[in-house]
Amino acid sequence: MRRYLSYEEMNYYSGGAITPTVLLAYLMVAAGCAGIYKILKSNSGRLSITGITFQWSK
Repeated sequence: MRRYLSYEEMNYYSGGAITPTVLLAYLMVAAGCAGIYKILKSNSGRLSITGITFQWSK
């Protein structure tokens, strides 16, 4: 005997797709973390983000 799922049950069991907005937000957070890690761990360097350049030396 088959039981068909209701619309609410289908939404509960199906996973949502990653939207472009979520993907871009994830990439921005990852790039920010990578930049902060680079600044904290390296003795000198340059970090360029569109329109902004950071230079440092310890």
